Amino acid sequence: MNLTSDIVHDACTDESPLSADLNLELGSNASSLSSSELSSDSGSGNKRLSPEHRVDPDHEHESDPDLSELYTIEDVFKLYTIEDVFNSALIKDRQGSAGVLETLHSLVQGSHTKVDVDDLARRFTDADPETKDKLQLEFVTVLTIIKLSKELNGVLASQMNELSFQKAATISLAAMGLFKYHFQLQQTHPNFGFKNFGSLLSLEQYNLVIPILKTLVLAPKYNYTELEMIKRRFMLLVAMHLMNKYMFDALLSSFAQKDIYTMFTHVFAAESQTPLMASGGLHSFFENFNHCETLAQSSLCEDKDSRTLFGILFPPHYQRIATQSIEALLKMDHLCAKPGMSFEKLNEVLRLYLENDINSEMISLYCWHKPALLNILHKIVDVQSKNVTNLHKVSYYLLANISEFLITNVPLINIEDRALLVILLKINNSNFKASLGITNDSYTYEVTETTMKMLFEIVDQNSKLEYPTELNLLSYLKVSLKNIDYNLNSFESFLNIAALLNDMGCRLSIHALLENVQFVLSSSLNNELFGLVGQSARIPELLKRPFGFEYIPPLGKSNFIFENNLNMGDESLKKVRAQTKEAFKFIQSSTYRRVKGTKLLQDCVLLCAIVKSKVYNFLREFNDELGLMKFSTEQKSAVKDDTMNKFKQRTFTQLALFKSQHGLDYKILNKSVDLNLAATLSSLKICGNYSRFPEVVDSSSLYDRPFCNILYHYQLDSLLSYLLVYKEFGVFSLFKMMKTVLLSDMTLIPIASKVLSNLVGFENSSNKPKIQYVTSIIHQSDVLCSLVRQFVELFDDARSSSFRQLLDFMKVHPSPIKPSKIPKGTVELDLGQFLPYLESGFEKRQAV
Repeated sequence: MNLTSDIVHDACTDESPLSADLNLELGSNASSLSSSELSSDSGSGNKRLSPEHRVDPDHEHESDPDLSELYTIEDVFKLYTIEDVFNSALIKDRQGSAGVLETLHSLVQGSHTKVDVDDLARRFTDADPETKDKLQLEFVTVLTIIKLSKELNGVLASQMNELSFQKAATISLAAMGLFKYHFQLQQTHPNFGFKNFGSLLSLEQYNLVIPILKTLVLAPKYNYTELEMIKRRFMLLVAMHLMNKYMFDALLSSFAQKDIYTMFTHVFAAESQTPLMASGGLHSFFENFNHCETLAQSSLCEDKDSRTLFGILFPPHYQRIATQSIEALLKMDHLCAKPGMSFEKLNEVLRLYLENDINSEMISLYCWHKPALLNILHKIVDVQSKNVTNLHKVSYYLLANISEFLITNVPLINIEDRALLVILLKINNSNFKASLGITNDSYTYEVTETTMKMLFEIVDQNSKLEYPTELNLLSYLKVSLKNIDYNLNSFESFLNIAALLNDMGCRLSIHALLENVQFVLSSSLNNELFGLVGQSARIPELLKRPFGFEYIPPLGKSNFIFENNLNMGDESLKKVRAQTKEAFKFIQSSTYRRVKGTKLLQDCVLLCAIVKSKVYNFLREFNDELGLMKFSTEQKSAVKDDTMNKFKQRTFTQLALFKSQHGLDYKILNKSVDLNLAATLSSLKICGNYSRFPEVVDSSSLYDRPFCNILYHYQLDSLLSYLLVYKEFGVFSLFKMMKTVLLSDMTLIPIASKVLSNLVGFENSSNKPKIQYVTSIIHQSDVLCSLVRQFVELFDDARSSSFRQLLDFMKVHPSPIKPSKIPKGTVELDLGQFLPYLESGFEKRQAV
């Protein structure tokens, strides 16, 4: 992912990372950027500053209290390069040249925290041109946030009134909007999370956490209507601090102050104190946020930074998640602040770790940024002793589990402590490393045969395994899918994975393999979450047919590779490992394993959907150029009197390019389409069940609504890419399969109509003119216009918004066929006959 080009070309409608007053002294084109620029997050549109609105930086507070005018990043990069903007932001040295070192020294002046400014300056001089561009952009963004931080502190220090509070709130939103750009990047990106200059943002004078929290405290006094929005963005800001070592330290330092922590708990007072037994903490929330940013075309395309995204991301009880996560971090910091490591202290850490998932997650992140505890634990278990004491067992249990969390959730490239890396590679068993394609000498992830074998295992076993109980298999699968996701960042990497599958003799293409895995995992997850509700909640057997699992002979499970760190690891620790496993087996109850397995299964389903979405994006982008899915010339000559032309659709329709449905070309393409749609509908069934059974979903924290929301949008995204690859034939196949499946399982109608209404809502976008959306494909075919009408006539419930959108679409794209005549009549129902069934059904759902 190229950071510079991403900002210039793809993020033009997003918050500009150039929203500081950077006084661009570039001759006659010199302009300035308002330091209080509002982003799309703060609710104003992008407006270019006219000359009369531009003000001198020293008088900006008096001249521009409105803060409503924007200078967009698109405008900036039409006039200037990254180099221009970067140089304009630096302090000039004695010779009048832009000085990086002088600027860095001025930034750290007066700070109690030590920052190696010489090392930061060397990063520019040692970098190649491409890397230097990315570093310059990151540095400019940091300077911008520092500028806004100073301005926010200045406003809060002044006499507060409604106008000054509005300004503080506006700056807070703009700063948080800028802050998150570098956290939207893939976690293996060299600029992810201000990796190079985040130490500057951790300095106490530029700390954003405290001034924004103070703004939140003041909000009720001034009846601020966007209080909920700022609270949510603040929670995201706190979660992002967890992903950078320096910002993590600054976060702990802020909340360690009693008055700041009191303000935080006051603002985020939870509605209920019911423990969140199966809910993840702030790291899980950040992972969801980071996943959302890879959505390239879905309904979030034009709206990914507004309330739509936050509605998708935030769980219902996000305030409790925020307070419990920070509380766990502070408790851990308090325990580790005491000198020495006694058995009693370790017991306290263990008790905190086992209390809930939030605590275990936060303790693992704490050990990532402050690895002293892991170093001590490793020394304890590494000492050769005849007798294995309880101290050894507790130490190894914590060490093994925390190490497994880190290697499966944190890219090793983001771990700068070399001693910690050595421990992780020693304690985590070799099969984790093989799945990630890393060695003791190289921490770069590489997709290997071992990586792909995890996916093969799912296809081979298909429905024969009860996946929520297969914790070890799911852990390896999650690692493998993450590895593929990290590496799938260019079309060349896509071709490399396809070549690897070919060398391994795999009969499936990469997208067909992913669709097999997606169907198997989705079926298992749906059965686990909604299996007890009733037969109607299950995935229809009809969707299983295209995969041909019945033709795969029974195979033994590859137990020898699916081991966790308590079962397998460094040979020298074999004795302590065996006794630790025996000592802690009481924790591994069937309920505990099932809950943990279900969470892992959800992670794998979502990761599979993300990787599949990426694959179809590559197929879409390069289809026309490389001819991956083109029809042959022979077929084009056979268009004349095809039966598909009976409705006089335009002769260039691709539906007519097949001689018959018995041809090999048609069968191959049809098989590919069937696999895709069956896998997609299986995942959509889960999303539909979340809507159908709200009382079940709300009864347990096992049901993760953000997971459901993100899964839906990724299905929509990959389905859109699929339709843009297969064009009219794909749309026709979609309607054909949907009609067949919906007639056998009518509970899928709401989610199917929602998907279709979303798909036909995509119009040609002015800033992406090369993308031909589904609307234009349907518009070119009378057959498809008729199929939209037929779908509505068959399944319209006359009340859902999705069908209303489809009816609106039909008005703009009418079908040439007259609507079917629907006979009118009266139906009489005997309530006494149906009432017992209705009551028993309700009682069953209540019991579940």
